[in-house]
Amino acid sequence: MLRTAIRATDDGFQADALPLVRPLAPTKRAASLPDDFGALSALTDCDLHGCEYLTRLPDCISNLSGLTRLYARYCSRLLSLPACIGSLPALATLDLTRCYSLSSLPDSIGGLAALTDLNLSGCTITTRLPDSIGNLVSLKSLNLSACTSLFGLPDSIGNLALLTALNMCDCTVFYNCPSSIGNLAALAKLDLGNCDTLSSLPESIGGLTALTWLNLSGLTVLRRLPNSIGHLVSLAKLNMMCCRTLKSLPESIGALAALTYLCLAKCKRLTSLPDSIGALRSLKVLDLAECEALTALPDSIGDLSALSQLRLRSCMRLSELPVCLGELAQLTLLDLSFCSQLASLPDTLGKLALLTKIHTDGCRERLTQSAKALQQ
Repeated sequence: MLRTAIRATDDGFQADALPLVRPLAPTKRAASLPDDFGALSALTDCDLHGCEYLTRLPDCISNLSGLTRLYARYCSRLLSLPACIGSLPALATLDLTRCYSLSSLPDSIGGLAALTDLNLSGCTITTRLPDSIGNLVSLKSLNLSACTSLFGLPDSIGNLALLTALNMCDCTVFYNCPSSIGNLAALAKLDLGNCDTLSSLPESIGGLTALTWLNLSGLTVLRRLPNSIGHLVSLAKLNMMCCRTLKSLPESIGALAALTYLCLAKCKRLTSLPDSIGALRSLKVLDLAECEALTALPDSIGDLSALSQLRLRSCMRLSELPVCLGELAQLTLLDLSFCSQLASLPDTLGKLALLTKIHTDGCRERLTQSAKALQQ
């Protein structure tokens, strides 16, 4: 009888086939896999989710030549992977989410030629990836989020020619972003959110010409963007919320022709926007909420012909709005809440037929009345 999948249940390791066969082991509390595990020659799926007492995987796992998916999520006592794991020729998915005791991966991991999805999210004591990670020629998704002891990536990361998604959100001690990251020609999504100690990005990041989504939110010590940011010709969404030491943007930002969403909320030291901001003709949402040091908007902002939302909430040093806002024909929402220094609105806003929402909570009474008149 073929056993094509096993999964851990409260009653034991269940082998699924047609028809269903007997349990293979006691319960999720088991500290090891059954002795005949390596004999499951037809096994394709192995789900060990929540086997919190499992400390190791047996060497006989190398016999499972048909295994395509191995899920070991929340195996919180799993200390290591056997070196022979690199000899699984069909393995496409390896999920080690929240394996809190896993400190490293074996060098043999690079032998997984069919691997497309590697998830190490929440492996909190993993400090490094082996250089052999660059040998994963089929890898498309690498999730390292909340690997809170991971301080860098090996240079070989740049060899992952098919990688489309790299998630490093909440890697709080990550500080070394290698220049080889710019070689990831297929990368479409890069998440570096809340990497608290990452102070700079390499100029090579401009090589990510397929990148459509970039999250830099919470990079509290990032002081500048590289000029090469303007080379990201496919970038549609850029989130830089809470980049608290960022003081300015490079002029090259205006070259992001595909950008539809730009969030700079809570960039508390941002004092100005470059004139080139007006070249972002695809931009639909510009979020500058709580940019407390921002004193003015450039006149070029009136060139944002696709802009539908402009969020200026709590820009408390902003004393006036440029007349050119009246050129934003697609604008539907203007949030001025708690812009306490604003005394009035430009008359040109009356030209904006689509502008139906002007938020003025916490603003001066005169401005609030002007906004109400415009919305009638």
